[in-house]
Amino acid sequence: QSQPSLPPSTSLIIQSGPFFDPYREFGDDETSRGEHRGRVLRDDFRQTPSDVVVAAGEPAVMECIPPRGHPEPTISWKRNNMKVNDHDERITSDAGMFVCVGTNMVGERDSDPAELVVFERPMFVKRPVNQVVLADDTVDFLSEIHSDHSLRLTQVRAEDEGTYTCVSENSVGKAEASGSLQVH
Repeated sequence: QSQPSLPPSTSLIIQSGPFFDPYREFGDDETSRGEHRGRVLRDDFRQTPSDVVVAAGEPAVMECIPPRGHPEPTISWKRNNMKVNDHDERITSDAGMFVCVGTNMVGERDSDPAELVVFERPMFVKRPVNQVVLADDTVDFLSEIHSDHSLRLTQVRAEDEGTYTCVSENSVGKAEASGSLQVH
């Protein structure tokens, strides 16, 4: 006589004999009998993907081991709820929320989402330039790093002479550019 066994997940495995087929509503008993025998897809992923932070241009690796199942589940990925093409090894716009999908003939399981964050190293589009101004003038040191960042000195004096450095820094890099000021 067959004995159902409950593994640590919510799956029910039947060793032999007729059983209730939750994947079939109503239909021919003969196709149900034994057709799914021993086939299972557990709920728990053996390894779920983790959040990843990378610099632009660097490789990002998300690892996933699907739930145990028979037959062994295949893996596919979704990015922002859209299936990732299996034939593309590179996604043109990498950042987003990724879900690992384990699938076999019993069904499909989605992992918890993992976020891929891609940081760009700071780069100057426009660097500050050296300037010579008269005392009491206003001087602007203009720089551009994906948006405008400027230093404005009003009513400059001789003691304001020197080198001014714009520094942009984030978790993946640092960029700096300088401009000197002479006051006459």
